[in-house]
Amino acid sequence: MSSTEVCPRLTPPAVSELPGADVCQWLLAAADDTERAVREWLEQDIALLGCGEVFSAIRVSGTLVRAAARAEGEGAVTEYLRQTLADGPVFRDAESDMYYALVPAGTTWGSALRRVAGLECLDQACYLGVPAVHLMDPDRRLYWCVPITSAGVFCDPRTVWAVAQCGTALLDAESWAEGRSTADLEVIRAAARRALWESPPADPRELTVRVEALGRHVRQLGTRLAVLAPRIQGSRKEAAARVLRQISEVSGEPATEGDLARRLYDLGMVVGPALVLIVNPGPLTGAST
Repeated sequence: MSSTEVCPRLTPPAVSELPGADVCQWLLAAADDTERAVREWLEQDIALLGCGEVFSAIRVSGTLVRAAARAEGEGAVTEYLRQTLADGPVFRDAESDMYYALVPAGTTWGSALRRVAGLECLDQACYLGVPAVHLMDPDRRLYWCVPITSAGVFCDPRTVWAVAQCGTALLDAESWAEGRSTADLEVIRAAARRALWESPPADPRELTVRVEALGRHVRQLGTRLAVLAPRIQGSRKEAAARVLRQISEVSGEPATEGDLARRLYDLGMVVGPALVLIVNPGPLTGAST
């Protein structure tokens, strides 16, 4: 090349080249390098974007989503998500079998009550491979099962959590019915007996651990009873409603340090009635709906 020739300058990729340019422009605010992200979408169909500033994401396992939807077919699951999340954007990684729901930036659970196996909130310091907005083919590895149609539209994180909780409850109820429950009833009973009959620990840290552990057991029992409750008949139905109210009351906001001992006792008190109704609910109506 002679000294008079000029090296051709590479033109940065333009956002306008992307389908859904307006939405892409909004999402690109989450990229560390906008030009690189555009090129990744154009060449690889996936761009690495940071969570926590423009959006956050909730990752839910496919097992929980399909259980909540009570369906295995991708079309039925997608329709369930579309209706339940009110057209909030969701994409799926078929390889890892994970669903990603976009939620408002800064979303966090903020409480141990919201921790569910198979569910994780991705916020600050998390990066997420996001498919190009026009990719909706379920035969792809990454695709939007509920497409993102405009900037600033999100799923309600509370509803996403409820989907995961519903899936967990239905899987647990099925396990219980088949005699392969993941819960150890004797462990729960033993923890409740300790709460009722032993003096609470003097160390606030130990007491907090005890309250949190028994609280997890009580919430687990509550989700299972909630699945059974619509099928329970007669006076037991009223008892189930009463126990569910009690579980809701004692599993509400975290107890203050001065209230931990009382909370431990209250949690212990609700275990017995919940176990009775779950293990022996009496005659049930037809399949749950």
